[in-house]
Amino acid sequence: YIEECQILQRVAIKEISYVPGEQQYIFTSILGVSLRDERMVQKVYLTGAGSTFYVSRNAIYLTSTRYLSEELFYRRAASDVLVPMLQGVQKERLEQLLREHESLDYQTWSEALQIVGEYSNILEGDARAMFDALLQEGLNSARARISKEQEKTIVHRISYKEDLIRYEAMGEVPGRLLNQFSLDEHEGHLRIATTTGNSWGGKSLNHLYILDEALRLTGSVEDLAPGESIYAVRFMGEKAYIVTFRKTDPFYVIDLANPNNPRVLGYLKIPGYSNYLHPYDETHVIGVGKDARGGNENFAYYQGLKLSMFDVADVANPREVAYLGIGDRGTDSPALHDHKAFLFDRSKSLLVMPVLLAEVNESIPKDSYYYNPDAVYGTPVWQGAYVLQVNETNIRVRGRITHFVKPVNQSWEWYDAAQGIQRSLYIGDTLYTVSGAQIQAHDLETLTLQGAVGLPYSQERYARVG
Repeated sequence: YIEECQILQRVAIKEISYVPGEQQYIFTSILGVSLRDERMVQKVYLTGAGSTFYVSRNAIYLTSTRYLSEELFYRRAASDVLVPMLQGVQKERLEQLLREHESLDYQTWSEALQIVGEYSNILEGDARAMFDALLQEGLNSARARISKEQEKTIVHRISYKEDLIRYEAMGEVPGRLLNQFSLDEHEGHLRIATTTGNSWGGKSLNHLYILDEALRLTGSVEDLAPGESIYAVRFMGEKAYIVTFRKTDPFYVIDLANPNNPRVLGYLKIPGYSNYLHPYDETHVIGVGKDARGGNENFAYYQGLKLSMFDVADVANPREVAYLGIGDRGTDSPALHDHKAFLFDRSKSLLVMPVLLAEVNESIPKDSYYYNPDAVYGTPVWQGAYVLQVNETNIRVRGRITHFVKPVNQSWEWYDAAQGIQRSLYIGDTLYTVSGAQIQAHDLETLTLQGAVGLPYSQERYARVG
């Protein structure tokens, strides 16, 4: 018997701490509850709107992203790029424009570019072509450089030990986080992976920063994979593995042994990308993501699911030593954005993950002017969980489990969120899979169904499984 209860506690205003200078505030309440008695401790902080947090054995790290307006870019790019490139009347006009406007909005920036365009039109032939090329190069460089100042990740470190909760430090690094795996604490240092800029405009950069316990910068690796964005991060001891993507999947291996001097050891470029990286052992990493093909020099069409085994024993030359593709474009899995949907046990060579399988209808006419085989989405044909056998050199399908029940009206719809498997676990020799529709038990070795219990949902439309 579990009694539902609600804990309400008044907190005096003078006991609420706040961080000055935030763009907007939210209340962050940290509550410590003793499991031995009724003791409870609570601290309330006003911090920036939280986006990602990470908890180590010693501290809670709260993060928020702070953005500055485009005015910073307009002002800096005008003074650092535009003015030095002009001469004569146009230069004087631009300098006068900047003096007259204390802050630069989009309209003023457009006027500045118009003056630059007039100067370009005066030039002829190769001189004009060279000017335009240098102008574009200068603006792109300024955008990448200034983006590190325009978007910052603010980090708050709060220590905890039994009934003591204490605010310790605040720091900041350029860029935005992908998810909780972008943060990691190791031997008194916090490691953070971020992206600045927009990959669609080809102006993004990726970085890794290391901070000490006071959240002061000790080392960094910056400007990785220009034009791409981070899709997956995994910190493992003194190594970091980072996947970026726009057309191919650079898989970076970064040495973190010296927190004052992190460095890239090697990288591998392969089609597609990984959304989630999971440790297999000290020299192997599992990647789960999407295949990709086609497109042009700037992008590729993502396809079905892809599972990879990366061998990182030779840190300078990581290799993809095993690969499994599942389905066509449109195939998806909750494990791509929710690591709790991913079940792995190396001692059993077991990997289980939910899958919505989509396949392209081969009867689609291919002589159409608009037909692009790389861009065609498949139709959902199955949903459930794939049970895989995984080792250092091979990934293969052992079997599949589905909770999908034939609707009462006899129509066959292969997509229903409630019937999609979301979680899996094993107890002893039994594998359990859980969806909104039911819980099933299968023999872990043979995958034979041992029993199922239906859960109450949409009973008017779908048959119950007893």
